[in-house]
Amino acid sequence: MPSSEIRGVLSVGEVLAAFVPDTGEAFRRARQVHRFTVGAEANVAVAASRLGIKSTCISRVGADLLGQGILDDLRHEGVDTSLVEVDSTGFTGSLIRETPAPGATRVTYRREGSAGSQLSPAQITREAVEAHSHVHASGITVALRPAARDTVRKLFSQARSARRTISFDMNYRSQLWTPTEAGPVLREYALLADIIIGGRTEWEIAFGSAELTPEMVPNAALAIVTDGDQDIQVHGDGKTVSLSPFPSSVVDPVGAGDGFVGGLIAGLIAGLSTEDAVRQGAYCGSQVVSRLGDWTGLPFGSRGIVEIPHNAGEVRR
Repeated sequence: MPSSEIRGVLSVGEVLAAFVPDTGEAFRRARQVHRFTVGAEANVAVAASRLGIKSTCISRVGADLLGQGILDDLRHEGVDTSLVEVDSTGFTGSLIRETPAPGATRVTYRREGSAGSQLSPAQITREAVEAHSHVHASGITVALRPAARDTVRKLFSQARSARRTISFDMNYRSQLWTPTEAGPVLREYALLADIIIGGRTEWEIAFGSAELTPEMVPNAALAIVTDGDQDIQVHGDGKTVSLSPFPSSVVDPVGAGDGFVGGLIAGLIAGLSTEDAVRQGAYCGSQVVSRLGDWTGLPFGSRGIVEIPHNAGEVRR
């Protein structure tokens, strides 16, 4: 295992610029939109950084104003961007998102051929992996293109060799591939990880069932099934625990899963028990949805731990 002096999370994935009108407003009617930096792995890096954990992001952006904005946003959040490559010939990917009514979120992407989709295995170095105790990637990255998939494979291979902890959030996106295409790939990469996170639908796509058994993920130290506002199933330490998520006032539902993962990883790096780390992740996720933007509502903490209010409303079972 990593020495106690080596702390931090290294995440690898695409980063996008998002343009979002106020909640309840259709994009076509909006006269003002907000620009946010988004991307599953970047969101996780920010969540960990806000809790006081060293975070580094490996990605690519274009040499354009959107790319500059993304780098500024990540640096402002304390994320190390020294391994983000600036592509002088590519463009920075973007998306438009609207939530005109609860549960009616719609997204349009401009990412095909973007700098962020051109991740390369050459960006993964042993030096970078060994400088962190934890590496993280998601199913969004492995869906982009074969080279991005190979990038994650190299990340996981080097992390395994260096005895670093690996986490994989399955994060299925229907605009990138079909369940038939995604299933075997998500399963393959999940089985390379120490920590596997996914919603019920993602577990069903990848493993055929969300009712986990030890035989399904024999090498995973921790497997987690999330289900929106329903109980979180935590499989680890030889037992299964059910934890209720924290209640929240939903303003923008996007990014909750990434906040959960970031809070979970930070807690584990800080030495929290599995249950307490999951609880912290659930709290972080509940705070994300209370504000517009993928990480605006993320809480701040110290040394990987956030102080959760006693009246936050979570119930253990």
